[in-house]
Amino acid sequence: MKNIIKTLTTLSLLFVYLFTLSSVSVNATNSSGYDYTVGIMPPANQIGDNSGFFDVKLIPGQATPLTLTLTNNSNRPQTYTIQVNTAATNSNVIVDYSKSDAKLNNTAKYNIKDLISNPNPTVAVPANSSQQLTLTLNSPSEAFEGILLGGITITPNQSKERSGGISNVYTRTVGIRAKQTETVITPDLTANDVVLSQRNLHNVASLQLQNITPTLITKLTGKYNITKKGSTDPVISGQNTNLSIAPNTDFPYSIEWDDLFNPGEYTFHLTLENSQHKWEFNKDFTIKGEEAKEYNDTSVNESKTNNTVLYFSLLIGFLILLLIGSWLFFFLKRKKDKDDEESQK
Repeated sequence: MKNIIKTLTTLSLLFVYLFTLSSVSVNATNSSGYDYTVGIMPPANQIGDNSGFFDVKLIPGQATPLTLTLTNNSNRPQTYTIQVNTAATNSNVIVDYSKSDAKLNNTAKYNIKDLISNPNPTVAVPANSSQQLTLTLNSPSEAFEGILLGGITITPNQSKERSGGISNVYTRTVGIRAKQTETVITPDLTANDVVLSQRNLHNVASLQLQNITPTLITKLTGKYNITKKGSTDPVISGQNTNLSIAPNTDFPYSIEWDDLFNPGEYTFHLTLENSQHKWEFNKDFTIKGEEAKEYNDTSVNESKTNNTVLYFSLLIGFLILLLIGSWLFFFLKRKKDKDDEESQK
């Protein structure tokens, strides 16, 4: 028994040592060689004193230089990928400047990504050095109203040798906001269908929304509830704050169901508002039986339900075995005592 305990203790200490060694190696690999900063050189047509992003007023038909200063603070040379993105509204209803595959809806007149030339998509910077690079924003010759929104994302390129198989990459994104006029555009949102899906193994209902204007909408509060159709009692309710919506984008307002889908007819109620504007949407939708089963079968809520049943069944089984074992113990003990009494006669 002592040998078994000694062996288990040795193996445990060895596991802890290997785990600690592995953790140290990961941290060193992640932090080595990827220390860098990005600054901007505001162009002549920069608006205000925004030093953290490009905020420019364009002249139709003229070009604006977008100059970045990329500083490599590490002790080894590093290459970076420079990518231009269109601003999107993500599934959390937050403006995202870093999505490479972002698309605008058909209400957009121009896409800022199409107006920017990026002559050096890959840039090499020596160790402990800085380098400037310039992209060019070409203003449309035909005047437009509203704003164009996007970003320039800088990503360090990791070689397999240096990354050690670790995929953590720290990117930087510089925002771009461009306009030609001071005309104030009244924002407008429209709602389409409710779509069922799953996110992180949680059932989700999403109201599909559109910003059909070239405007950035910020500081929004979203209040929602889902009811059975014709009822006022919420199945789910809640709110989100500090939401933002990019110009001319489609996006879902998603609610985690936090339960299994039950077939039936429902209504998705949503109010979006800030200090200046307010939108109210009420959309009916149906959860069909086969659709509910499809998502419920892979939902973590289904897993919890199954685990509860399993644990309860195991508990009942354990109690039954305990009763049988106790009965058997006392039965055998009683039989043994009886045999002993008869042998002593």
